[in-house]
Amino acid sequence: MSSIELKTPTPERFYLMYKRYGGELNDMKEYEKRFNIFRRHTFMSFCGGEGLCHDDERHREYIEDEDVYLYKNRNDSLKGFMEDCKISWKETNIMLDSVDAVAAYS
Repeated sequence: MSSIELKTPTPERFYLMYKRYGGELNDMKEYEKRFNIFRRHTFMSFCGGEGLCHDDERHREYIEDEDVYLYKNRNDSLKGFMEDCKISWKETNIMLDSVDAVAAYS
């Protein structure tokens, strides 16, 4: 019987997967900044449940004490991340797919 080794997600593992998927950033510090923005925009939509935002006009709410945004749905959270970082949908999807591959995000 073989055992499965579970590896703890680390910033280095996230970055290596991001580069493997073709991510454009070549600096770990810049990647960590972008990862924090990604987490701030997407965590609640992907890991906390959709439909948490109750502001129909803005489609997002910022929760300061938790440093996260609440959105109506996952696509809105990805769009918020993309606009905040001024990046393409392709780069946004690389970020999502690489994080998902390391930590089963979605």
